[in-house]
Amino acid sequence: MSYEFQEVTSAYRKFSPSMLSMREATRVCCALALFQVLANNPETRRGLIKAKIPCYFYPFLKPCEDHDEPLEHVRITTLGVLGDLTKFDDPYGSHALHLFLESEVVPLCLKCMDACDEMSRKLATLIVMKILTQERGLTYCCATPERFFAIVQVLRRVVEKLSPKPCLLHLVYVIQCYLCLSKILRFMG
Repeated sequence: MSYEFQEVTSAYRKFSPSMLSMREATRVCCALALFQVLANNPETRRGLIKAKIPCYFYPFLKPCEDHDEPLEHVRITTLGVLGDLTKFDDPYGSHALHLFLESEVVPLCLKCMDACDEMSRKLATLIVMKILTQERGLTYCCATPERFFAIVQVLRRVVEKLSPKPCLLHLVYVIQCYLCLSKILRFMG
């Protein structure tokens, strides 16, 4: 597993500005795919979370100013790995939620929702939605007016960017986020 980890972290230095070739992006995506297999398995998911391995993938979530196809492929794969860790109803799910809240994955996902390509926006919205469906996640996201309004403003911009024929699944994720946010008064009251 250390080879895959090195493959992933070796791409860091090619990010700002992006100098990642499609071949290098493919190698990183293949290594991330192995971590995704681990994230999908309940027995290995625990080790990934306990070692905080997902935090090493966060640099791939930073949006770039111009469309960079190799980086976008890496970002989509990274969001897939993180999405597979949002199975909060499994025995180690509360630890995954704690890691995501502690490591501030929500602001990174909000940036993806705001500035990345459609597939990244959809996957990032799914992650935020899954966090918001958890009482602890919702409480975290609404702990300050700034956090709450940042999420609402990004969701508004996501809706504005939806094409005339939007992906219905993405629209469902956005609506679910709004529904979760509307419940905050029940938790605070």
